[in-house]
Amino acid sequence: MSLDPLLWALKDSPTADTFERLILVTFAEKADSDGCNTFPSKATLAKAAMCDVKTVGRKIAQLRQRGLIAEGDQSAARHIPERYRPVVYDLQIPLSWFGHRIDRVNEERAQRGLPPLTERSRPDIAPAPARSRRSDFGRNRAEANEEKVDIRGDLKSPDSESPLDEEAPGGTQSPGRGDSQSVQGGLEDPQIAPINLPGNPPPGGGGADVRVQAAEGREATVRGNGKPSRPKAARKAGDGGARTTRSPQEAALDQFAQAGARAWWDHAQSQFGPWAGAKGGFVMLMGMIKRAAQADYTKEQIWAALLDCGKHVPSAQQWQDSLGRASGKVVQQGRRGAVPMYDDVASHPQHPTPQPTADELLNALDSR
Repeated sequence: MSLDPLLWALKDSPTADTFERLILVTFAEKADSDGCNTFPSKATLAKAAMCDVKTVGRKIAQLRQRGLIAEGDQSAARHIPERYRPVVYDLQIPLSWFGHRIDRVNEERAQRGLPPLTERSRPDIAPAPARSRRSDFGRNRAEANEEKVDIRGDLKSPDSESPLDEEAPGGTQSPGRGDSQSVQGGLEDPQIAPINLPGNPPPGGGGADVRVQAAEGREATVRGNGKPSRPKAARKAGDGGARTTRSPQEAALDQFAQAGARAWWDHAQSQFGPWAGAKGGFVMLMGMIKRAAQADYTKEQIWAALLDCGKHVPSAQQWQDSLGRASGKVVQQGRRGAVPMYDDVASHPQHPTPQPTADELLNALDSR
C-alpha cells in the first residue's frame, strides 16, 4: 500500500459519482506507489462502495472507458487459484500529478525491472462528465405532486358515483356519546384512615381496630399451594362479564395496603437509602401487605414484621418468617422446604407457648 495512489483517488481523480470514487479508492488502497498491480475482488469492491456486484461491473467498465484504470500485469495475481483469480488493474495516475515525487516512483519501478513512467504512458485524464439533473430540479414539490395527481385522472370519480353519498355513511359512523357516557356516583369510597405508621405502631388496645375482616359470604378455601383462593367478583348486569366491580371491603383493603406500603417505603428510603431493585418493588410490597391483611394479621404485626426484615422489599421466605415471629407463631417448614404463604393452619400450628405482646416484640427489635 502506498499513500500517493490513495491521495489521487480520494482527492484528484475525475470520478463521476460516489460509487466510482469509492471503487477507485479501494483499488488505490491495494496498489503500488505507481498505481499498478491492484486486484481486489468485485465482492470487496461492492462491500466498500455499498452497492451490488453488478453495479461494480458497470462502474469498472465506465472507469476503463474514460481511462482512469487499465488492465495490468495479470501475473501479479498468479498465487490465486485461476477460478477465483480477479483481474489485475493499473491506476492511470497522470505523470503531471506526481510532480517532484516522480523520481522516487521511477526509482522504485526500476528496482522491480519496469520502465519509467512518461507522459505518453501516463497522459492527463479528461474531466468527469457532468452529472445530469433530475427532471423536477428547481420546481416546487407541491406543483410536481399536482401534476402527478392530474395524470391519474382515471382514479377520480365524481361524488355522485360513490356509494357513500348518502346522509348516513352506514357502519363507519361513530355512535353518539349519550350511550357511552359513564354515570357519576357508582362505588362509594369507604374513606378509611391510612396506616400512618412511623417508627412504632400507634398505641391502642390491640389489633381489633386495624384488622381487616373478610367480606360477607366469602369462602376462605385453601389451595394446594397454601394460599387462600380469591373470591370471584360479581359481574355487572348488561356488560357481558367484561367488567367486575370491587366491594367496599376490597376497596378498603387496597387502600390499607397502599397506605401501609407508602409508610414503610418512606421509612425505608430514609433508613436504607434509595431502592436499587426491580421497578415493581413498591407494587410487590403493597401486595405482600395486602395478602398479610387478608390472613388477619394486625397492623402492629405487619409493621413489626417489616421492621424485622429491615429492607425495602423482603423476600417471600423472609416475610413469612417475620410474620411468624411478629405474631408469636412457629413457622413450620413444608414439603421440600417450602413454606405455605399466609396460611396459619399449614405454616403456623398452635403451640401452648405464650405469645409476646406488641411492646415486648418492639423492644426486642429495637435492641438488635
